Amino acid sequence: MKYRLFFIIAGVIFLSAVFKTPSFAASATGSNANDAPIGGQGNNQVVNSPDAIGLRVVPNPEHFSPLLWYQRNIKVKGSPQSLIVDGYDAVRDGRSVYVNAAKIVAVNRCTNNSGVICQNDSQCGQTPINEGRLPQFLIPTAFAAGSCVASNIPEIYTNIYIISYNQNPENATTDIFGQLLQYWKFNIDVQNCSQTVTQGCQTSRECPSGEICQQTGTCSDNAQKSCLIDSDCTQGAFCNSKKATIIRDVRRLSDLRAMRDAMEGYNTIIGSYPKLDTGTYLTNRSVSTWPSWSGTFASTLGSNLPTDPINKLGPCDGYESLTCWNDQNKTFAGTPDPLTMPANSHVYYYQYKPADNSYKFCTIVESGYVQGKVPGTPYCQSARNCYRNCSGKNCGDDGCGGTCGTCANGSTCQSGHCRVNGTQNQQ
Repeated sequence: MKYRLFFIIAGVIFLSAVFKTPSFAASATGSNANDAPIGGQGNNQVVNSPDAIGLRVVPNPEHFSPLLWYQRNIKVKGSPQSLIVDGYDAVRDGRSVYVNAAKIVAVNRCTNNSGVICQNDSQCGQTPINEGRLPQFLIPTAFAAGSCVASNIPEIYTNIYIISYNQNPENATTDIFGQLLQYWKFNIDVQNCSQTVTQGCQTSRECPSGEICQQTGTCSDNAQKSCLIDSDCTQGAFCNSKKATIIRDVRRLSDLRAMRDAMEGYNTIIGSYPKLDTGTYLTNRSVSTWPSWSGTFASTLGSNLPTDPINKLGPCDGYESLTCWNDQNKTFAGTPDPLTMPANSHVYYYQYKPADNSYKFCTIVESGYVQGKVPGTPYCQSARNCYRNCSGKNCGDDGCGGTCGTCANGSTCQSGHCRVNGTQNQQ
């Protein structure tokens, strides 16, 4: 396993750029006599300790959740427990904590409006592009030619941050570890305009007139309450800050990654993706606020389904507010086909196409840092599993773009059979 960064922090000597923590006295190499130990006043003692706290940063380009990453990469497994670190999903297993958090990085993109991240012009031509994030069945077949240029829209890149301490630690070390988790801050340079919170900024000059560039936003249920992450707001509300949108988009990316595995596993066993031909408002469709999401869809897949971090549909007057469904008229406030949500929605949604056994599973991104998509834009994964059928055929299309065989010279394929030219006799 390759790690881009590895720190061994003796006791509590942490770089301020990585952690924002209170001042601590104890360290493996000694401390300033005037510093105060945790929970008490300075005692003018130098404390020596063999303990160490370490940090590893592991790239997570597949956007795995911390639990899924743990399950795939840790050989000796324990009993991981879920927790939140600075708003981000994390798991803890004994002395180690694994956090899936975002780093916002500058990227190059193709100029052909594909939104594809690139490293050189050759990647913006007529050939499929694999960024190392998607399997072949999720990669577009071709892109129009374009140039690879620096983009002014950065990209969410996720890492797994692993922090741990040694066996048989002193009590002070475990206390310090707990406080590090409590005060650990990510994305401390992310700011937004005070009113136009979807707009990132570095200075107030980048904001509309009268607005300032700041880290905080306001709670969705109380515009007077300042917040940085969702937990700063009351239960059921969310924070309108740029950092909060990044945290929610990281959750969405990891949920889509988990659903991809669930869908492919189901298709491998059943031979199709979930059809949802009954038990839902619209045949072959479901939305994460509909009863069929946690009912029919979850039952079909045999597992609980994730829901969007906000999980609310936009305003839909004349319809039931939670589902945007009118049971009298049997109509949906969005567009049924292709399934499209009302404006200002933040949900997951699914549509199955029985004609070619394909599906589309979508979220609606907020940060503007997911493949350059503007806030409020759907971000979908899709797949198609064709049925190869050569039963009773010795030539012609196999249904998957291949062939069931070719005919000899002087013969032509007709209805799956080779026939001598000018006759109806099968070869």
